[in-house]
Amino acid sequence: MNSSLRSFRSPLWNRCSRRFSTSSTTPSSSGNGRPFPSTVIENMNNTPQSELTDKETLIASRIARAVYRQLLDWCKRTGAVPLAGVLPPVHYKSPDEISAYRLEVLAQKAPDMGDKAIVRARELLPSHTEIKPHQLTLLIRNTADLKNLIQVMFRLNSGEAKPEHLKIRQAAAFNALKSLNELTDRLNSIEQERQSHCNRNGVQFCVGQVVQHKDERWRGVVGDWSRSRPNDEGNAEGGLSQKTSLTTKDYSMAFAENSTEQHASGNASNVESNDGNVFYNIILDAGDATSMGSPSGWTRCSQRDLEAVQDEHLMRIRSGHIPEKFARFDPESKLFVPTELHTHQYPKDQPQAKVVGDLSTPVQELCTDLVAGVQELASRMNRFVLDETSCPAERNLHVLSAVQERMRALKEGDVLSSEQKLVGGMDHISPLTLAAQHLRELLGIYLEIAEVNQKREASMKVKENIKYDVGDVVYHTYFGFRGVVVGWDEKPIFDVRHWDGLQHVDNPQDKPFYHIVPDENDCIEAFGAPRGVRYVCEDNLMDCPEGRRSIKVDLDVGWKRSDSDVYTAPHTLRYQYGSDPEDDGATERCLYRIQNEMYNWHLAAQSTTAEDVIAQKLSM
Repeated sequence: MNSSLRSFRSPLWNRCSRRFSTSSTTPSSSGNGRPFPSTVIENMNNTPQSELTDKETLIASRIARAVYRQLLDWCKRTGAVPLAGVLPPVHYKSPDEISAYRLEVLAQKAPDMGDKAIVRARELLPSHTEIKPHQLTLLIRNTADLKNLIQVMFRLNSGEAKPEHLKIRQAAAFNALKSLNELTDRLNSIEQERQSHCNRNGVQFCVGQVVQHKDERWRGVVGDWSRSRPNDEGNAEGGLSQKTSLTTKDYSMAFAENSTEQHASGNASNVESNDGNVFYNIILDAGDATSMGSPSGWTRCSQRDLEAVQDEHLMRIRSGHIPEKFARFDPESKLFVPTELHTHQYPKDQPQAKVVGDLSTPVQELCTDLVAGVQELASRMNRFVLDETSCPAERNLHVLSAVQERMRALKEGDVLSSEQKLVGGMDHISPLTLAAQHLRELLGIYLEIAEVNQKREASMKVKENIKYDVGDVVYHTYFGFRGVVVGWDEKPIFDVRHWDGLQHVDNPQDKPFYHIVPDENDCIEAFGAPRGVRYVCEDNLMDCPEGRRSIKVDLDVGWKRSDSDVYTAPHTLRYQYGSDPEDDGATERCLYRIQNEMYNWHLAAQSTTAEDVIAQKLSM
C-alpha cells in the first residue's frame, strides 16, 4: 500500500498545468479521438510556463480534462465498495500540491469572495475533512468521497500555473491513474472474496466469534475463513471495474493483500487440505500468542479442531490485530463487530451491528466524571515527574520524558486515534466511547510502567549472570547465523529439553536464553527461508567478529544503528534490562511512585466512601 499512498498524496489535477515529465506515461489521445502532437508535449516539458504558447496551453488543458474524466469514470464504474480499509488517509500540502490561497481561505472559513471553486469545495468536501492553512487531510471512506475529492482538487487548482509547482502536479495526475489500476486489482479481489463468502454451507463459526482449540486450549477471534480449493482458480469474471483507458499497463501490487495465506502461521502448510474443509485464520489472544511463540499473533486452524467459547469471561481477547478487522465487541451478540470493509467481505457472517441509542442523562454524567477524573489523575502524575526534574528531555531522562508526554496528552484529552480524528473528532465520539478510551489509555500507562518496573527488578537480580546485553551482535555456533540480542531470560520460558539445537547442551533448562533477531541472508542459507525472532541458549552463542557485524535485520521502531554497526536499543528496553540511566535514581523513584499512587487510587475508587476527589469521580 505504500506505493498507492505516495501516489495519492500529491494533487491529481490542475486544469492548466498538465505537462509531462520524461518518466510519465504520455497519453495518445485527448479523449476526443484527436492525438496530442508529441512535439508540443516535448516543448511543454522544456519551456517555462510564462513562455507557453496559446496552443501549448490549450493542449495542457485538454490533457487535464481527459485525466479528470477518466478519474470520475473510474469512480462511477467501481461501485459501493468501502475504501476506508483499503486507502490510507490522503494529505495535500500547499503550495506544491494545492492552491495555497484557496486552501488558506478554506481553513480560516473566510468569505469566498465569489470564488466558485471555494464555494464548490465547501459543498463537496466531507464533514470529516481536516483542513489546515497549509495541509488538507481526508480519510476516503468510499467512492463518493473519492469522487468529491477529484472534483474539489480539479477546481481548487484551476487557473493557477506557477512554474515551480507545475512539474509536481503534472506527474501526480498519471501517478494517480497508475494507483487506480493497482486499486482496481485490489477491489476486484475483494469482490471475489465477497462472492466466495456468500455461501456459508458447512461453515460453523463466523468472523468475530471467539473460539478455542479443543486440545491446546488457546483462544482467539475468527479473523477470516476460507475453504480449501485449488490454487489455480481463475479470476472471476464481471469484476468491479476495469483499468482506465489512458494507462493500461499492469503494475505489481504495492500493498499486502489480507489473504488467508498472509496471516497463516508457519504450521499452516502442515494442515491437510481436503476439498470441502473449512479453515480459519485466528487472531490469538496476546497471552496465548506469547505462550505459543507466535510472533505474528495469528494462527491457521481447521474447523474440526475448534470449538466456540461459551464463558463470557473467556471472551475478553486482547490483541493489537483486533482493530484491523473489528470495530468493537458487542456484549449482546457476544461477537466482535467487523469493520465496514470486513463486513462487505463477509456479508452473511453477522447481521448489521445495532446502532447504539442515546445515553441516559445519568450515564452521560458518569462518563463526564470519568473523563474529568482521568485527566485530573494524569495531571497529578505529571507533577510527580516535575518533582524529580522540570526538564527530563534536556537531562536525557528519556524514559521519564516519554511518560511525561503521555501524561500530558491524557491530561489534555488527546486519546483519539488518527482515524477517529479524521472522521470528525470529539463531535462524532459518544461520551461512553470517550470515557472508555481515557480509561484504556490510563490503564495502558499503568500496566506498561508496572511491567517495566517488574522486569527491571528481576533483571537487576540476575544481570551479573548474563553474558550478552540487548544490542549485542552474536553468532550462533550451531546453526551459523548472526543476529542482534533484543531480550533475554535467566532461564527458558519454554520446555526446551527436546529442541534439536540443544541435544549437545547439558541442562539447557538452567541456562540463560536470548531473543535474537537473525540476519535475513544467514537464515536463508541455514534454513532455506527468512525466520522471525529466535530463542537461543547462551551455550550456542559467541560474540560476532567485528568484521562480520554488518547484517540485515528488521528491528522494531526505536532501535538505532551506527555507521560502525553498533546497535542501540530503545531507552525503555535498555532500562528494563538493567542499564544505568545515570540519573541518581530519579527514573526509578518516579516510576515506582506513579505505579504505587495509581494502585492506591484504584483501590480508593472501588470504595463508595472515598474522600479523594479523583477517586470519587473514578468510582463506578
